[in-house]
Amino acid sequence: MRYEGFEPSPYDHESARENELGTVRASRLDVIAADLCEQSDNQHSAPSNTIAPIFELARVQYTLPAPLVSLVVASDVLAMGLTSHVIVLIELAHSDQVIKIPIPRKPSEFSIYKLFMDPSGRHLVITSLEGENWYLFRSWKKPKQLKTFKMVIESVAWNKAALLSSSHLTSTREILIGARNGTIYEAVLDAQEDFFKSQERYLGAVFTLPERQPITGINFDFFPSMDPKKALIVAITTSRIYQFSGTLPRRPDEGGRVFGLIFAAYRETAPSASVCFAYSPRLTMKKKYPNFRVTFDIPSYTIIRPIAGSHIRYQKK
Repeated sequence: MRYEGFEPSPYDHESARENELGTVRASRLDVIAADLCEQSDNQHSAPSNTIAPIFELARVQYTLPAPLVSLVVASDVLAMGLTSHVIVLIELAHSDQVIKIPIPRKPSEFSIYKLFMDPSGRHLVITSLEGENWYLFRSWKKPKQLKTFKMVIESVAWNKAALLSSSHLTSTREILIGARNGTIYEAVLDAQEDFFKSQERYLGAVFTLPERQPITGINFDFFPSMDPKKALIVAITTSRIYQFSGTLPRRPDEGGRVFGLIFAAYRETAPSASVCFAYSPRLTMKKKYPNFRVTFDIPSYTIIRPIAGSHIRYQKK
């Protein structure tokens, strides 16, 4: 007898096998899901096994006795300047220990503007709207006035490598200060008591920007890192970016003034009005008008503003 049209399907066995495999896969997924849920529950129930977050937001349990003017944090140390001329210091690892240090000035003579703390959290510079500046070292009970610092400080570039080393505990080493009058100063502060010297080891103007706008940001770095022989300095105003670079007169760890010679190379030429940043290129500006082409060189700290309706192209020297 022949089963025409009713023959057993050759796919029945495969379908059955697929159903079995599907059931096995589903059960395995259920097991995996259950394991993940259990791990998640364990993580929430056992904080000791959790991975610490990269960023964490938490309240500092402190009520300000006066309005806050400026706040800085470095190396787990929080410093706040209040309108009452009081500096509040809190070590975040021991937030219950609050240190209050008043600045001995009358409200009519002194108004805190900004605080600047170095990366180690040991040095604090307080500047005022009147151009009067004070210095506070971490172990001091009261600040000391910086009598030669007669400027409104807008930014400070700290010597991070030296400050984070264990060999310079009381000195800031060479730092750069950006002032409201558009001048860059080189300075060194040292908290070590010396009968013949003040904390202001030296202060000198090294460069003045031609626009004379407030220097809202400044930073520097030495390179190469293994054997520093050059320095790169970047200064920022509200509308421009300036770059200075040059060879160091001595090794940074030898001490002494290091930035004067670098800025001296830029005193002969003045930067032009600018918005965009350019680094030592030859600038070729070709306007859309026919038969008009201008090519000129710019120094490494010059900033270029694109002209409306112009094509700007950079050519390396």
